[in-house]
Amino acid sequence: MAGTLDVESGYRLIGIDGVHHFEHRLAWLYVYGVLPPEVDHKDLDRSNNRLSNLRPSTRPQNCANTGPRANNKSGIKGVSFHRKSGRYFARLTKDGKVTSLGYYATAEMAGAAYAAALQREFGEFART
Repeated sequence: MAGTLDVESGYRLIGIDGVHHFEHRLAWLYVYGVLPPEVDHKDLDRSNNRLSNLRPSTRPQNCANTGPRANNKSGIKGVSFHRKSGRYFARLTKDGKVTSLGYYATAEMAGAAYAAALQREFGEFART
């Protein structure tokens, strides 16, 4: 296997003329001859660089294909608890613009609203 594993990012890197490049981006470039703004891993496995697992994407699409953040206390992507109201709220960010999706009695209800909005905005890249 060529290259080295970058422990911090989890991506494999290949050095060419003293410059490190992400393996998945080089694979895409080699096969298709073009380099899109980003190359997304469909299954989120940064070491799975099979072409069937890669797809061209924009930054917002790539961000939509992520799980909940490590510091997410609700455990549901896009959902937070609002202490003052005692309710859960959902919000979606796209192109730097935050859209409120409302307040809900349960985290699951807020999660469903987020999932629907994410699917509507990002289609095949939507991951909740």
